[in-house]
Amino acid sequence: MMRLTFTVYVTFVTICIVRSSRIHETTDNELNEKVRNIIENILQEKQITNGGEKSGRNVDMKVEYLENKFKEMESKLAEQEKTIASLKNVIKKMEQEKDKDIIIKDSNGSKRNSSNIVVEEEDTRDVDVSQLIAPERRAKRATTNIAFSAYLTHTNSHTVIGQPIKFDHVLINDGQGYNNYTGSFTAPVAGVYLFTFSIDSGKTTFVKLVVNGVNQVDVIANPHTNVADKRLSHSMGGNTAIVRVAQGDAVLVETYETADGQVSSSDTFRLCTFSGVLLY
Repeated sequence: MMRLTFTVYVTFVTICIVRSSRIHETTDNELNEKVRNIIENILQEKQITNGGEKSGRNVDMKVEYLENKFKEMESKLAEQEKTIASLKNVIKKMEQEKDKDIIIKDSNGSKRNSSNIVVEEEDTRDVDVSQLIAPERRAKRATTNIAFSAYLTHTNSHTVIGQPIKFDHVLINDGQGYNNYTGSFTAPVAGVYLFTFSIDSGKTTFVKLVVNGVNQVDVIANPHTNVADKRLSHSMGGNTAIVRVAQGDAVLVETYETADGQVSSSDTFRLCTFSGVLLY
């Protein structure tokens, strides 16, 4: 179709030139020259037009290439946003596990928690997350170290049912949870604790470890009765328990079952003991 249109156009131009030459009485040589010049101009215009079309196609190809690149960048950006969202969730969980102590700065710039303990800051630049987790857990564990141990310095020969044993001499009381006047340990923080206790008695005596009055484990001291010298007829018993307690729960050792029991101990023979430690 393009070739036919182009031929018709050339023919039409040629006819016009011939008619014009007749009017102006132009010679054959001049006519031929004019026709040749016009055809060359037309061919040049056609080449320019074809070149423009080719240039347009090149522009279209470049635009399509850029659009594809843009779509590829959008896809990568979406993947990065998903990764960032996942990391934010991890950081949020880590923050929820942090110690709830409020950290404030004092006048010299040092950071202290609610227990007035100086908190040392570590330089975490260029350190990955896995390297940060362990030091944070160590710091958290260090601010919640709780342990106590106490023993009874005297003998109580006539205990009654439900009587707390007041281990009056304190060996250690980190966290200040144990009260040697009441014999009760009040948990400063919630967690899993290990408790151990022992008694010595010259009578059959039952004791138990209780949390808020609820029995956890028991001990019985049952001395042999066929010993001639009753002063030598003594028995010891002990037990250990790992229990989960809430903050403020009261843990103690108390007698039960027998109305007239005995717990025997002294500063020389420290046989009745009560200890506990926060595990995690």
